[in-house]
Order: sequence, then C-alpha cells, then structure tokens
Amino acid sequence: MAKHMTYFVVQGMPNEAEFGRSWAARWQPRTDIYQTPEAIYIQLEAPGLDHGNLRLDYEPEPGQLIVEGRRERANLRGAAWPKTAHCIQAEIEYGPFRRVINLPPDIDSEAIAATYEAGLLLITIPHKKPSEPVNVRVSVS
Repeated sequence: MAKHMTYFVVQGMPNEAEFGRSWAARWQPRTDIYQTPEAIYIQLEAPGLDHGNLRLDYEPEPGQLIVEGRRERANLRGAAWPKTAHCIQAEIEYGPFRRVINLPPDIDSEAIAATYEAGLLLITIPHKKPSEPVNVRVSVS
C-alpha cells in the first residue's frame, strides 16, 4: 500500500489567465486523502459551495483528478442587516479554486463517485480489481 503514497501530490496553483486573478487572491480548500486496498478516499473541505459551482474531471493522461469550484460571497445585506455597516474583519475566502490530485495508475476511473454533504466534498476512487488468473488450455495439433 505504501507504494502508492507518492502519487498523492495535491497541486493548487492555477494559472492566472484561467481565473483572471492574482496568485494572492485565490483560496484553496483543505484536502485529506486516505487509502485502503480497495479504494482512495478524498475529503475536500469547502463549506458554502453551491454544487452547481463544482466540477470534477479525471484526466487519464497524466492520471489526475481535477477539482474546480467557486465559492460566492453571501449577500448578508438582508432586511435585518444595517445598510451602513462597515467591515471590521474579513477572513472567509471567496472566488474560484482548483485542486489537481495525481493518482496511481491502478484506479477504476469508471467508478469514481462524489457526494457533497455538510461542507465536505467526499470522493471515492476504487482501485481496479486484480485480474484473475486465466487457465489457458493447450491444444495438440
């Protein structure tokens, strides 16, 4: 199992032209990756996302899972919110993000599944089942 761990390099450097933002203006959701003999499990922490602003793609060459999304700033200026309020502190990051996760070659890309619940994107990537030995019958001519 340890042989696969070198594959899990999570990249988070989108190019500026793609997002039209400076390097300092983007955010990256924290990501945990777990592995069992059966599958790879990824948790991506991204509360406040609309699932319509979320996209997952698997690129077989070079074997990467790409997770992209955008968290929009909530409109807090409702009826109860004072119109003249000034921001004192702003720590929540908004805008686009992109994570690229390198995967080992033995995954079953047809069976990748993802759910978004309680602010976590949960991705399951099963390993391919090892092929069973095939008994080849030798014919005599």
